[in-house]
Amino acid sequence: MPESSLASYASKLEEHPEHVRAIGMLTIEIAALERLLANLLAAILTTNVDVAEAIYLSPKGNRARIDILANVAKVRLKSHPRLLKQVEKIISRSRGVIDKRHEIVHSEWRVHPQTGTVMMGKLSGSGRKLEPFPSAKIARVIDDTRKLIVESVNLVGPLEAALRPSGKKST
Repeated sequence: MPESSLASYASKLEEHPEHVRAIGMLTIEIAALERLLANLLAAILTTNVDVAEAIYLSPKGNRARIDILANVAKVRLKSHPRLLKQVEKIISRSRGVIDKRHEIVHSEWRVHPQTGTVMMGKLSGSGRKLEPFPSAKIARVIDDTRKLIVESVNLVGPLEAALRPSGKKST
């Protein structure tokens, strides 16, 4: 059996910097979204961000983190149905972009040897089907994530105004 070299296993995706950059930016933007979701939790709990982050970031998985936010929102925003609906919409869309991020990051990436097309396939026990995956698809997820970040930031003020007793600062 011929000896393998590290180069023979290195990803050919490195030759496609637009994909590599997009995947990196997606992970960065998802981390920013997570921080803003913790800010929403702080507003809902009427506490400071450090306390909310300690709670929100305790679970290692982001699905569990989002479940914390969703459960707290249902309880705290019962008497504010409009705000609850806005938070639930952000939560639902956040789950979507986070799931897309998982799919992108945890897939197999190849470059078609004849065409040079970047291909992606989900890793699974039932075989894999590699399909062309343009970097523009990743860019759309990044854009959706950035929109969610802005919407989350814009919702913090209304949440604080509705939930914090007048004149009281966060603790």
